[in-house]
Amino acid sequence: MQREEVARPAQTEEAGRTVPAPLWKPIWLVGNLNYSVRKVQLSADGQLLLAIMNEMNRLRVLDISHRAQSSTSEISDSMTYVSSDRRGSRFATASKGPHSSLQSRDGRWLPDLHQSMGQYQITAVTLANGLCLMAFGYSDSSIRLYNSFDIDARVERWISGHGEAITDVRFFLGDKKLAMVSYDDIVKIWDVNTKGLLLNIRHSIVDAWNLKAAIAISPDGRAIAVTKRMTLVRVYHTLTGKLLYDVTKNHKWDDQIPGIAFTANGRLLLAEGTENGFNIYEYGTR
Repeated sequence: MQREEVARPAQTEEAGRTVPAPLWKPIWLVGNLNYSVRKVQLSADGQLLLAIMNEMNRLRVLDISHRAQSSTSEISDSMTYVSSDRRGSRFATASKGPHSSLQSRDGRWLPDLHQSMGQYQITAVTLANGLCLMAFGYSDSSIRLYNSFDIDARVERWISGHGEAITDVRFFLGDKKLAMVSYDDIVKIWDVNTKGLLLNIRHSIVDAWNLKAAIAISPDGRAIAVTKRMTLVRVYHTLTGKLLYDVTKNHKWDDQIPGIAFTANGRLLLAEGTENGFNIYEYGTR
């Protein structure tokens, strides 16, 4: 039987035994933007950095591979959350209030979503990669899926099952599954079509209680990385919930929620916003 492979960190030899390489290598550090970053997010494939700038009220999209800016566009000053599809062709932004917007990579606004989506606050947003769906997490612990090309933003599906507000959500495996995490320290994986719960993963870290968590899915869909701040990252199997590896004690950053993503070759990336720029790190390099 063929052995199942999942994304793992690089290994190094130490005193005759193999141990995970305790390395977070900075791969792109920018500190001369003259304004602070409100929110950073990485595209699902780790190719793009999405940065919401504070003073400029702009969404900057940067190409990580070429270390260059890809595009910049003006957004509402209330926008706090940002996400993209895997190809980076569309971007979704959302405010803490019940409002959101959808934009193409060339800066064109797509069907208007600047409207109320209920009495609860939006707390997370993501785009499907192939389907015309976008998912929002809400403060009432629910996930609602919308047709991203429907000008009325009609609700397609509604999933509920967490005990606290949703903090991050991601489509994977051809948009057939949806992973989400909330303040209750539980990662849930759902079937998008049936709305059936497939897996619970309890991601409990004592000194990070009541902090927002972020998640990323490996390219093969078999591993999910969960972080509650830059020092706390764990990777689990998406079918069994088994802890694959823990990279929480290898570096020290501020207690903020980073952008997190797997690259196409399974490397794990983290991005943090700073007072005048951003930093991107890669795990598992020598």
